Amino acid sequence: MASTRVSEMRPAGAVGSRSAGDATSGTPVRSPKVRKILRLEARARRLLTRYERALGRATRAKAQAHAVLDEAGILEGVLTGPQLGELR
Repeated sequence: MASTRVSEMRPAGAVGSRSAGDATSGTPVRSPKVRKILRLEARARRLLTRYERALGRATRAKAQAHAVLDEAGILEGVLTGPQLGELR
């Protein structure tokens, strides 16, 4: 990719950045392919987290919708003939 997002940019000296101190710090310098794999895996974890949160919200919303429909069904059951005609 030609563009880099701000969240992917690191200040000099940050973990994972290349500097003269990397050789002596014991932190291996990773190849571009390995760095890409790690970035993709991190992005996948973030997307899965977002999906799981959204799924939880959707599940709660669906349960609320069913509760409201149940309430409407109960009210519909006690309507008289003319009231049912109004409804339909």
